[in-house]
Amino acid sequence: MVTAYTFTPVFNHSQLLVNLGGDLELAAELAELYQIEGLQLLKQLKLAITRNDLETTHRLVHSLKGASANVAASQLQQCCLALETAAHQGDWQTIREFWRPLPELFYTFSNHVAGIFSLPVVPTSLQAFEAEYAL
Repeated sequence: MVTAYTFTPVFNHSQLLVNLGGDLELAAELAELYQIEGLQLLKQLKLAITRNDLETTHRLVHSLKGASANVAASQLQQCCLALETAAHQGDWQTIREFWRPLPELFYTFSNHVAGIFSLPVVPTSLQAFEAEYAL
């Protein structure tokens, strides 16, 4: 039996432009805002998870999911959806499981859009970034 696999891009540039009516300047502004605010949400989310604060975890991951959808960060959005569902169910094991790839996805997205829109890159290596966000 063959299992179907659908590739989801880290960033769906064409979808973002469709959503914004082709406005490249607005796309760049949203991407930059997401880099800044997304990083703050990641920091707060890590703290909420380490404190086993389910309500805050749910609220923050919901915000990050919505922000990810707004900038067509498809993989981040899907990961956040899984985290949000786990938080809604109070499932800490699944929350921690889906937290693990989130920093790498954010790092990859941020550096990808930095190249497209001439934005600042994350000023560290992937390994250092992941270590900073390890639980």
